[in-house]
Parts: sequence; C-alpha cells; structure tokens
Amino acid sequence: MSCNGEQVAEHQLPPSESTPLLAGDSSSQALVSSVQDDWWSELWLLMRYSLPLIATYLLQYGWCVIITFLAGHLSADDLAAASIGMTTMNIFGFAVFEGMATALDTLCAQVYGSGNLTGVGLHVQRMLILMAFTALGIGAVWTASPWILALFVKQHHLAVMAGSFLRISIIGMPGYASFEALKRFLQAQGNFKAASK
Repeated sequence: MSCNGEQVAEHQLPPSESTPLLAGDSSSQALVSSVQDDWWSELWLLMRYSLPLIATYLLQYGWCVIITFLAGHLSADDLAAASIGMTTMNIFGFAVFEGMATALDTLCAQVYGSGNLTGVGLHVQRMLILMAFTALGIGAVWTASPWILALFVKQHHLAVMAGSFLRISIIGMPGYASFEALKRFLQAQGNFKAASK
C-alpha cells in the first residue's frame, strides 16, 4: 500500500528536468493509435491558418500590380518611373519594416505562449516606436530620392518622376509599418483572419 502511495505522490509532484516525457506503456499505445488523427488535425490547422495569410499577402502586394497597370496606361515614361519608384520603395522601405516586424514573430509568440499578455503589447509598442524612428530616416531618403536616383538612372526626368512618386508615398509609410507590426501582434495570438478582412 505504501508502494501505491509513493506512486500517487510521484504523480502529484510537478514535472522536473528528470521527469520522463512519456508515462507507462499504456499511454504510448494510445499515442500510436492517435497518430492518424493528429496528422489530419495538423493538416486542417495548417490549411486554416495559411488560407487567410495567402489572401492577406495577395491583397498586400496587389497594389503594385494595380499601380503598374495604371501607369502603363498613361505612358512609357510613367510606367518606367513608377517601376523605379516601387522597386526603390520595396527595397529601401518596406523590406526594412517587414524585417523589423519579423522579430515580433518570435518575441510575441514566446511571450503569448508563456501567458504574459502584457508583454505581447509591450513588444509591439516598442517595435512601433522603433519603426517610427526608422521611418524618419527612410522618409528623409525618399524626400531626397530625385537627387539620389539621378546618380543611378541615366534619364534625369525618370529619376525626378520616380522621386516624386516616392515623396507622395511617404504619406502611406506609417500605415504600412503599423500594419506589419499589428499583423504580427494578431498572428502571435492565433488570429490569422483579421488582416485579410
């Protein structure tokens, strides 16, 4: 009877580093029998999370296609200037914000998983402040882009047009940076549908 009492006492202790991950043989057999169910549930979970993300990224990058079509209907120079402007915007702007927001994929998920909900918000707020300071530098480069692009583009009028495109696009920069950070905030909590609505 003391042997059973010791077994009960062992099961009531909190797990430690030496606690086995799997209990006796009966649970391992149940684990093997539920592998098929786990496979389907995992596939369903991946499908359920990936479809809203696919829609989000299609909507997020669809505006580049729309701008290209619109500029192509105006003139060849407008199309060239819009392409130069969008390429510059994506490389020296949006890629920076997406890279910064990617850090939240790890930080927010870990903090949310540990149950520290306040920490999730703190990470996002700190990232938004860091993005705001970064946006000032990127905005300064986009403001000076007609002169900077003239160093790389042979046709001066295209550099000026692309620079004008970038100057106007500064208006949307805070919204894009905030969207990237807040999208990671929701995804860390398992909400993948809000960004595609």
